[in-house]
Amino acid sequence: MRTALDLMAQHGVSGAYHFRWMTKKRTKGQCVPPIDGRPGLIQLSRDYVALNDIDMVRNTILHEIAHAMVGCQHAHNNVWRRQFIAIGGDGSRTVSPNVKDSTKTYVLNCPKGHALGTKKGYRMPTAYTAKAKRQARCREHNVPGLYWTEA
Repeated sequence: MRTALDLMAQHGVSGAYHFRWMTKKRTKGQCVPPIDGRPGLIQLSRDYVALNDIDMVRNTILHEIAHAMVGCQHAHNNVWRRQFIAIGGDGSRTVSPNVKDSTKTYVLNCPKGHALGTKKGYRMPTAYTAKAKRQARCREHNVPGLYWTEA
């Protein structure tokens, strides 16, 4: 958080914007504009910051500061991109493909231990209602009671 506050002050947005952590998993950073006299917010995902190196996180903070400096109406256009590069960012709209996150792989199993498929996500899938769970069967073993486990 110290890095975010220092960078916000360095680039002159700390008066109009406050910093806040967020619990979102997919969103790495977010800039919320000031509304009705309330300060705007620059937010970072706790999960993202905990799992990634300082250079990647710093670039994300600068990404959000650039949004604060030029205004949300510019989204990720050339005005925003020029500002982002001018303050030391890499100009990218999205985080690196090497970003680490807390996505896990889950396996759908039948009671006889047969793996039926996998799914990636942040939480254990709960796609089946109670009735669907009773009716869902493994095609190979013809037994009900499919369940998810973490891979």
